[in-house]
Amino acid sequence: MMVINLINLAAMSGLVHGAVLAKPLAVDMEARNVTVADNAEMANTICGQASWYEVGLGSCGVTNTDNDWVVALPANERTCGRKVKIYQPGTQIVHHATVVDTCPGCTGVRKIDLSPVVFKQFEPLNNGIFNMCWAYI
Repeated sequence: MMVINLINLAAMSGLVHGAVLAKPLAVDMEARNVTVADNAEMANTICGQASWYEVGLGSCGVTNTDNDWVVALPANERTCGRKVKIYQPGTQIVHHATVVDTCPGCTGVRKIDLSPVVFKQFEPLNNGIFNMCWAYI
């Protein structure tokens, strides 16, 4: 497996911000590099942006609070109860959350909403949005 700096990988593969990854990627969290991988788990990784929302009764029929580790996905990705892995490229931050809601303001599959407790693991709430990648686990 060959390790390539994220900037070089993006330039070589034509990867653009917010796009579904053209090649499967795995993050080497120790070196903060991206590794080109041939594994099924990372083949379905989607990169885009995350924002936060006020959690309550979700479209999956469950009431959660802002302190629950939950996420809302675009309506076309509604998979109630599934776990997702969320990571922030260029950092060592990786967290898991459960799908409990849909995100009406999210277009396509490139934007997701996180509960405040999950969002704060990556960025302060007042930042409002950050770049991330996610995949089902």
